[in-house]
Amino acid sequence: MAEEQKTLTPDEKKKIDKERTIIGAFAVALLIFFWIIANFLVGLILALVGGVVVPKILKSKPELRKFMPVGLVVIVILIAIAIFAPAMKSDKEWRSEKDEILSGTSQTYNYLTEAGTPARNIESGVLMALGHETKIRKIDLSEGELWIDYIAKENLTTNLTRRGIWTDTKDLVKELSLILSQDVKAITVEPYLTLVDQYGEEELSRVALITIERETWEKINWDNFLTDNMPNVADSYWLHPALSD
Repeated sequence: MAEEQKTLTPDEKKKIDKERTIIGAFAVALLIFFWIIANFLVGLILALVGGVVVPKILKSKPELRKFMPVGLVVIVILIAIAIFAPAMKSDKEWRSEKDEILSGTSQTYNYLTEAGTPARNIESGVLMALGHETKIRKIDLSEGELWIDYIAKENLTTNLTRRGIWTDTKDLVKELSLILSQDVKAITVEPYLTLVDQYGEEELSRVALITIERETWEKINWDNFLTDNMPNVADSYWLHPALSD
């Protein structure tokens, strides 16, 4: 007569279920890890192999069971490294590129001004104020007035977009006032946005024209200055109807 199947106790069942859960998690972890570093097919094959081989190893060498949780943790850590290491490297490269652009020494950024000139210092100041990813269309200094022509950022609402332009103007004047010579008597900020006309056609259009003179910016305490006061403080202020209340 065939030998009766052994009846498992609740603790033994719980132990077996836990072991199966760990083995399943281990197989899934292998799939994810090798999917990241190789491809899905490689990950799937190794996960299936692991799901078959690991139980056999544990059956022949039960003493290895205690290392399964540790092995699973190691795989999870490797997955985290595989995911975040490229992102960290990319972030480091992005920061390095940003620093080069802002310093005015980048060999790949398409500057509007010549290296080593006062104009390049101004352009670096503009990028410092607006962000190195901002598209600057023109920087012109003539007759003591500095013109900054750039592509503004469109926000979720008209109010936020308008306020963003005020913030840009504040940041520009604050940053440039530290590096401009006394010959510069005014800064004019000229932001552009893509607008849609009544016929549905898109066109890059000037949406504001804000001028602040030296006599005005020298009165401003930037630490306490409220951005919403920009229209009142500016010596000249024009806003496109599309951004008006």
